[in-house]
Amino acid sequence: MLTYFVLTFTISWGGVLVLGAPHGMPTTSEQFEQLYPIVFLPYLLGPVLSSGLLTALLDGRVGFRKLLSRLVTWRVAVRWYAVAILTAPLLTAGVLLAFSLRSRAFLPALFTSDEKLSLLLMGIGIGLIGGGLMEEPGLAAVSWSVVAAVAVAGSGR
Repeated sequence: MLTYFVLTFTISWGGVLVLGAPHGMPTTSEQFEQLYPIVFLPYLLGPVLSSGLLTALLDGRVGFRKLLSRLVTWRVAVRWYAVAILTAPLLTAGVLLAFSLRSRAFLPALFTSDEKLSLLLMGIGIGLIGGGLMEEPGLAAVSWSVVAAVAVAGSGR
């Protein structure tokens, strides 16, 4: 477990520093907009690369089959996935709309942009890739490792 966190932290923040430091930190807003996708790629890849590397080293092909099985197995009804996926965006939009009554600066960009569809698709894509495809495999691999470690420690073996 400690190995996973150290490896993830090293890949994520080490990559950010290696790619971002030559350009200066903090950067200007123009540099940030230009470098953001490249500099923060290791940040997103840290969990999935760490879990993949440790799964390969510790469990091999069997471990990857188990991990894939856990990622595609539906454990609850579809409505609960909808609740999990929609709660944060709807809550955020609600709070921003409430704040926008005081200042238009808080009005969500989706309401003010001329490019509503592309903005919505970009948000969904970032959420799926960043939250789903980059983070979930790492968390799924670690969570079952923790359960196994606790079970072994608790059994006195």
